[in-house]
Amino acid sequence: MALPWLQVPGGAGASRRWHITSTDINEASFPLLGKIINRGFANAVSFHGFSRKDEDDSAADIIIGGGAGRPLKRLIREALKKALPSSFVVQLAPPGSPLEGKDARNIVNRLALKRNGVQLEQSRRVREQHWQEIADAVADVYRG
Repeated sequence: MALPWLQVPGGAGASRRWHITSTDINEASFPLLGKIINRGFANAVSFHGFSRKDEDDSAADIIIGGGAGRPLKRLIREALKKALPSSFVVQLAPPGSPLEGKDARNIVNRLALKRNGVQLEQSRRVREQHWQEIADAVADVYRG
C-alpha cells in the first residue's frame, strides 16, 4: 500500500522530495550560517554533486554556474581543465539550465557581494577521483 504522504507529484522518489537545493537553504535553520550570511564576502564557492540523470549534457563532469560573471567562470574552467585528466569534461552552465545557479536566493550568491558566487556541479566520478585537484585548482584561481 502506498502511503500518500510519501508520494510526490510526478512519481519522484525520496531524493527529489528531501533534497535541499541551494535556493532552499535558509540561515534560520543553520545558526552558524546566520552569523555570516550578511558579512558580505567578495566571493563564495559552493561544491555540489549531480547525477547523470540531472545533467543537461551527459558528457559533462563539471558544470560551472553561479551568479559570478563569465570571465571568472572561464578562468575556473581553464584551471580545472589543466588540473584534471583530459577525459573529464568541464563546461559553463548553459543559460537557463537547471544547474546554472544564478538565482539570487542561491546561498552562494547570497553570501557573495554582487551575487559573485560560483557553483561547481560535479559528477560522482570526478568528485570521487579528483576532489583535491578540483579544490586546489579553484583556490589557485582566487589566489591569482
